Amino acid sequence: MRLTRTRNRALSRATSNEVISIPFQLPIPNLREAVDDFERHYISHILDKNEGRKGKTAEALGIDRKTLYLKMKKYGLAF
Repeated sequence: MRLTRTRNRALSRATSNEVISIPFQLPIPNLREAVDDFERHYISHILDKNEGRKGKTAEALGIDRKTLYLKMKKYGLAF
């Protein structure tokens, strides 16, 4: 359910209708790795979109600022 909400949120904020296909020869990560990779890229994108402003980014992600900082630390994103 949470993954579905995250996917729907990402789709609603997409700036393009372009769908990128993934080559079949890529190794398929386990679900946890796939979710972490998506979350890291998504947080990074929203941070860039909000010019690094953590409060605005947390609001856009629907999480509190402390959660954003914890996720940034987890994924090695710059403070």
